[in-house]
Amino acid sequence: MVVITRLLIIYMMIGTGFVLYRTKVFTKENNLVISRIVILVGSPCLIFSAIVQREMTSEMVSESLQMFVATIGFFIGGTILAHILARVTGIINGPDAGVYMALMTTINASFMGFPLMQAAFGDYGLYLEVLANIVFNCYLYSYGIILIKHGEGPRGSARDNIIAMVNPCIIASILGFVFLCLHIPVPQIIMSPIEQIGNITIPLAMISLGISMGGSNIQNVLHNRDLLITCAMKNFLWPAAAFLAFVFLPMNPLVKSVTLLMSTLPPAISTGVLVTKLGKNSQVASQGTVIMILISIITIPIMYAIITHLFPL
Repeated sequence: MVVITRLLIIYMMIGTGFVLYRTKVFTKENNLVISRIVILVGSPCLIFSAIVQREMTSEMVSESLQMFVATIGFFIGGTILAHILARVTGIINGPDAGVYMALMTTINASFMGFPLMQAAFGDYGLYLEVLANIVFNCYLYSYGIILIKHGEGPRGSARDNIIAMVNPCIIASILGFVFLCLHIPVPQIIMSPIEQIGNITIPLAMISLGISMGGSNIQNVLHNRDLLITCAMKNFLWPAAAFLAFVFLPMNPLVKSVTLLMSTLPPAISTGVLVTKLGKNSQVASQGTVIMILISIITIPIMYAIITHLFPL
């Protein structure tokens, strides 16, 4: 009940952003500034503080390895499922096949995943999601590029793709692990502002999502068959498949819970940015992201209720 209350608070924050946009208090230009603060400042601080305040134990190492393996399997399975569905439904033959499959397989691991996992499972849940985000970035900027440009072959050098993986969140993750593994203490005069800046990430990220939703035309989605199929796969088929794949595995319950709740996350905002950069259909990416965020407002609490019933923590 406590977490459901926290999720409701998150949805209220999203609603606040929606209202602020609709009442013209905030604009898309304002939202660009907000999202940059979240991605470049807030999230890195949140990640760093979540990692360095952990205590390195053998159990933590085991669970971290499990999370890495689970996330790798998560993306491999999702990619296979996306290719199968695209072929069965004929999406694979369309000009935007790669965009649809990218929407199916990517997740909002940082922008929405970090606050969600912290609300659902506390700081340790956030820590595990940070590990998943590292795997996701490697996936997005390697095979994700090939996927988006389906039928055209990969473009861009390996060097460019590696550079794209290096972002503030990844840098904060690496620094956090260095401090954690080497047992380097962070002075409170430095740690305190990092924690306080990290604390602004959740409300700002959710308000930003609300603003994005307020500026989108959802009606166009209803006339796009391929996008509706993509939404159904992403929001319903993949979580169901992930549940069947992970529920019986001999893994730590919290690792399982984070992985399963992760399956309900909408596509990453960075996917749309990458689609635009690669010259593909950014309108489809934007519309798909927004509608899947709306659907996830329903599917996230359902999945959470199921996993907390099966794996009480």
